[in-house]
Amino acid sequence: MKTIILFFLLSLSVCSTFASNPPERILKILDTGDEKPAKKAYKVYSIQEEYDVLEYLKIKPEQQMLIIIDGQFYDVFKAGNKEIYFQIVDKTQNRIL
Repeated sequence: MKTIILFFLLSLSVCSTFASNPPERILKILDTGDEKPAKKAYKVYSIQEEYDVLEYLKIKPEQQMLIIIDGQFYDVFKAGNKEIYFQIVDKTQNRIL
């Protein structure tokens, strides 16, 4: 039981640290665009980074869509009346997928 409580407290500590002091990679992603439109989509290397950004922004998506605009793929998350656009970039070749 002590182990479970300790783990829970440690988890809370990590989550609050993340929220108040985001990792540098989150800040770099946020610098790549703004939530919308697609031309200014956040550039990410993985789907996990999309969820990390949403968590940092405290956005709980209600819907996720994959859309294609001018041959480019975008993940669009909807939360209320807000839409957040992400574009996944190939890290090895530094190109947009």
